[in-house]
Amino acid sequence: MSVEHVVQPGHLGNLTIEQEGVLERLREHMKQELGLTNPIFDDFYLLRFCRARKFVYEDVKLMFDRHIEWRNQNNVDNMANFNLNGMEKLFEYLPHNYYCVDKQGRSVYIEQYKDFDLQAIHKVNST
Repeated sequence: MSVEHVVQPGHLGNLTIEQEGVLERLREHMKQELGLTNPIFDDFYLLRFCRARKFVYEDVKLMFDRHIEWRNQNNVDNMANFNLNGMEKLFEYLPHNYYCVDKQGRSVYIEQYKDFDLQAIHKVNST
């Protein structure tokens, strides 16, 4: 039994010329005006903002700028500064695994938050 994957409108592979133009403008804004080069900000990531604001560029830009401002204010990119020497020990207290791939071929990674031992994690991270 085969499952056919349908690319939804507004997603990569199913963009109108206008939608592609908004995505391109956001990419340029991100690189030229904001100086962002983090690979996390790929087209999949940017398209979430475009779809959320129905591809109205000024609204998309405002939402994305506020998102970046929030990330900077909350130091999101530096939140997980774990002691790399203790990573093996740390993973004993962080139930996690890659389980499969989705329909687009991306890895599915699952962390079981209910089983985290936060006190042990903090102890490993602070040593």
